[in-house]
Amino acid sequence: MFIPGVNIIFDATKMPFKNQSVKNITMRGVLHHLNDPFAFFEECERVLQSGGRIIINEPYISPFSYIGYKYLHFENCDYSWQTEFKKGQPFMDCNSALPTIIFKKKLPYFKNTFPKLQIIHTNYHTFFIYFLTGGYSYPALIPNRLFNIFISIEKGLRPLRKLLANIMFIVIEKS
Repeated sequence: MFIPGVNIIFDATKMPFKNQSVKNITMRGVLHHLNDPFAFFEECERVLQSGGRIIINEPYISPFSYIGYKYLHFENCDYSWQTEFKKGQPFMDCNSALPTIIFKKKLPYFKNTFPKLQIIHTNYHTFFIYFLTGGYSYPALIPNRLFNIFISIEKGLRPLRKLLANIMFIVIEKS
């Protein structure tokens, strides 16, 4: 498969890189599509140099965003998933709740399983503007001239970001 501007395409759970040869890995909306995210993190431990980072921007399921992801978004959102995480367990084709499950609900499991991968920064952002702009797939629900107003409202609501946000930004560093 050829995609202009893309140098290499590979399976995130079987990276074609030498041990400790990668400085940084960035992901935007990828983690919740992986069938085996823990195999991905195992690969990150293998290929990342000491001090290397995984920079992740993914859906975050807050009490507010759950409604949008569950009823307005085209991707699956199953936060009620109660089963224990196990290495190699197949996940749904896509689950918008997966990053929240890993980094909130099952965070102790993540930390115990990947002690070399330390979460050094977490930020929750983007409240309703994502859905009002149509996200990645739908037309905007508000005219462009109103975006700055909603951005200002979101800035004022930052203290409530854990309750309202629908995107999480995480930086993980390999020790």
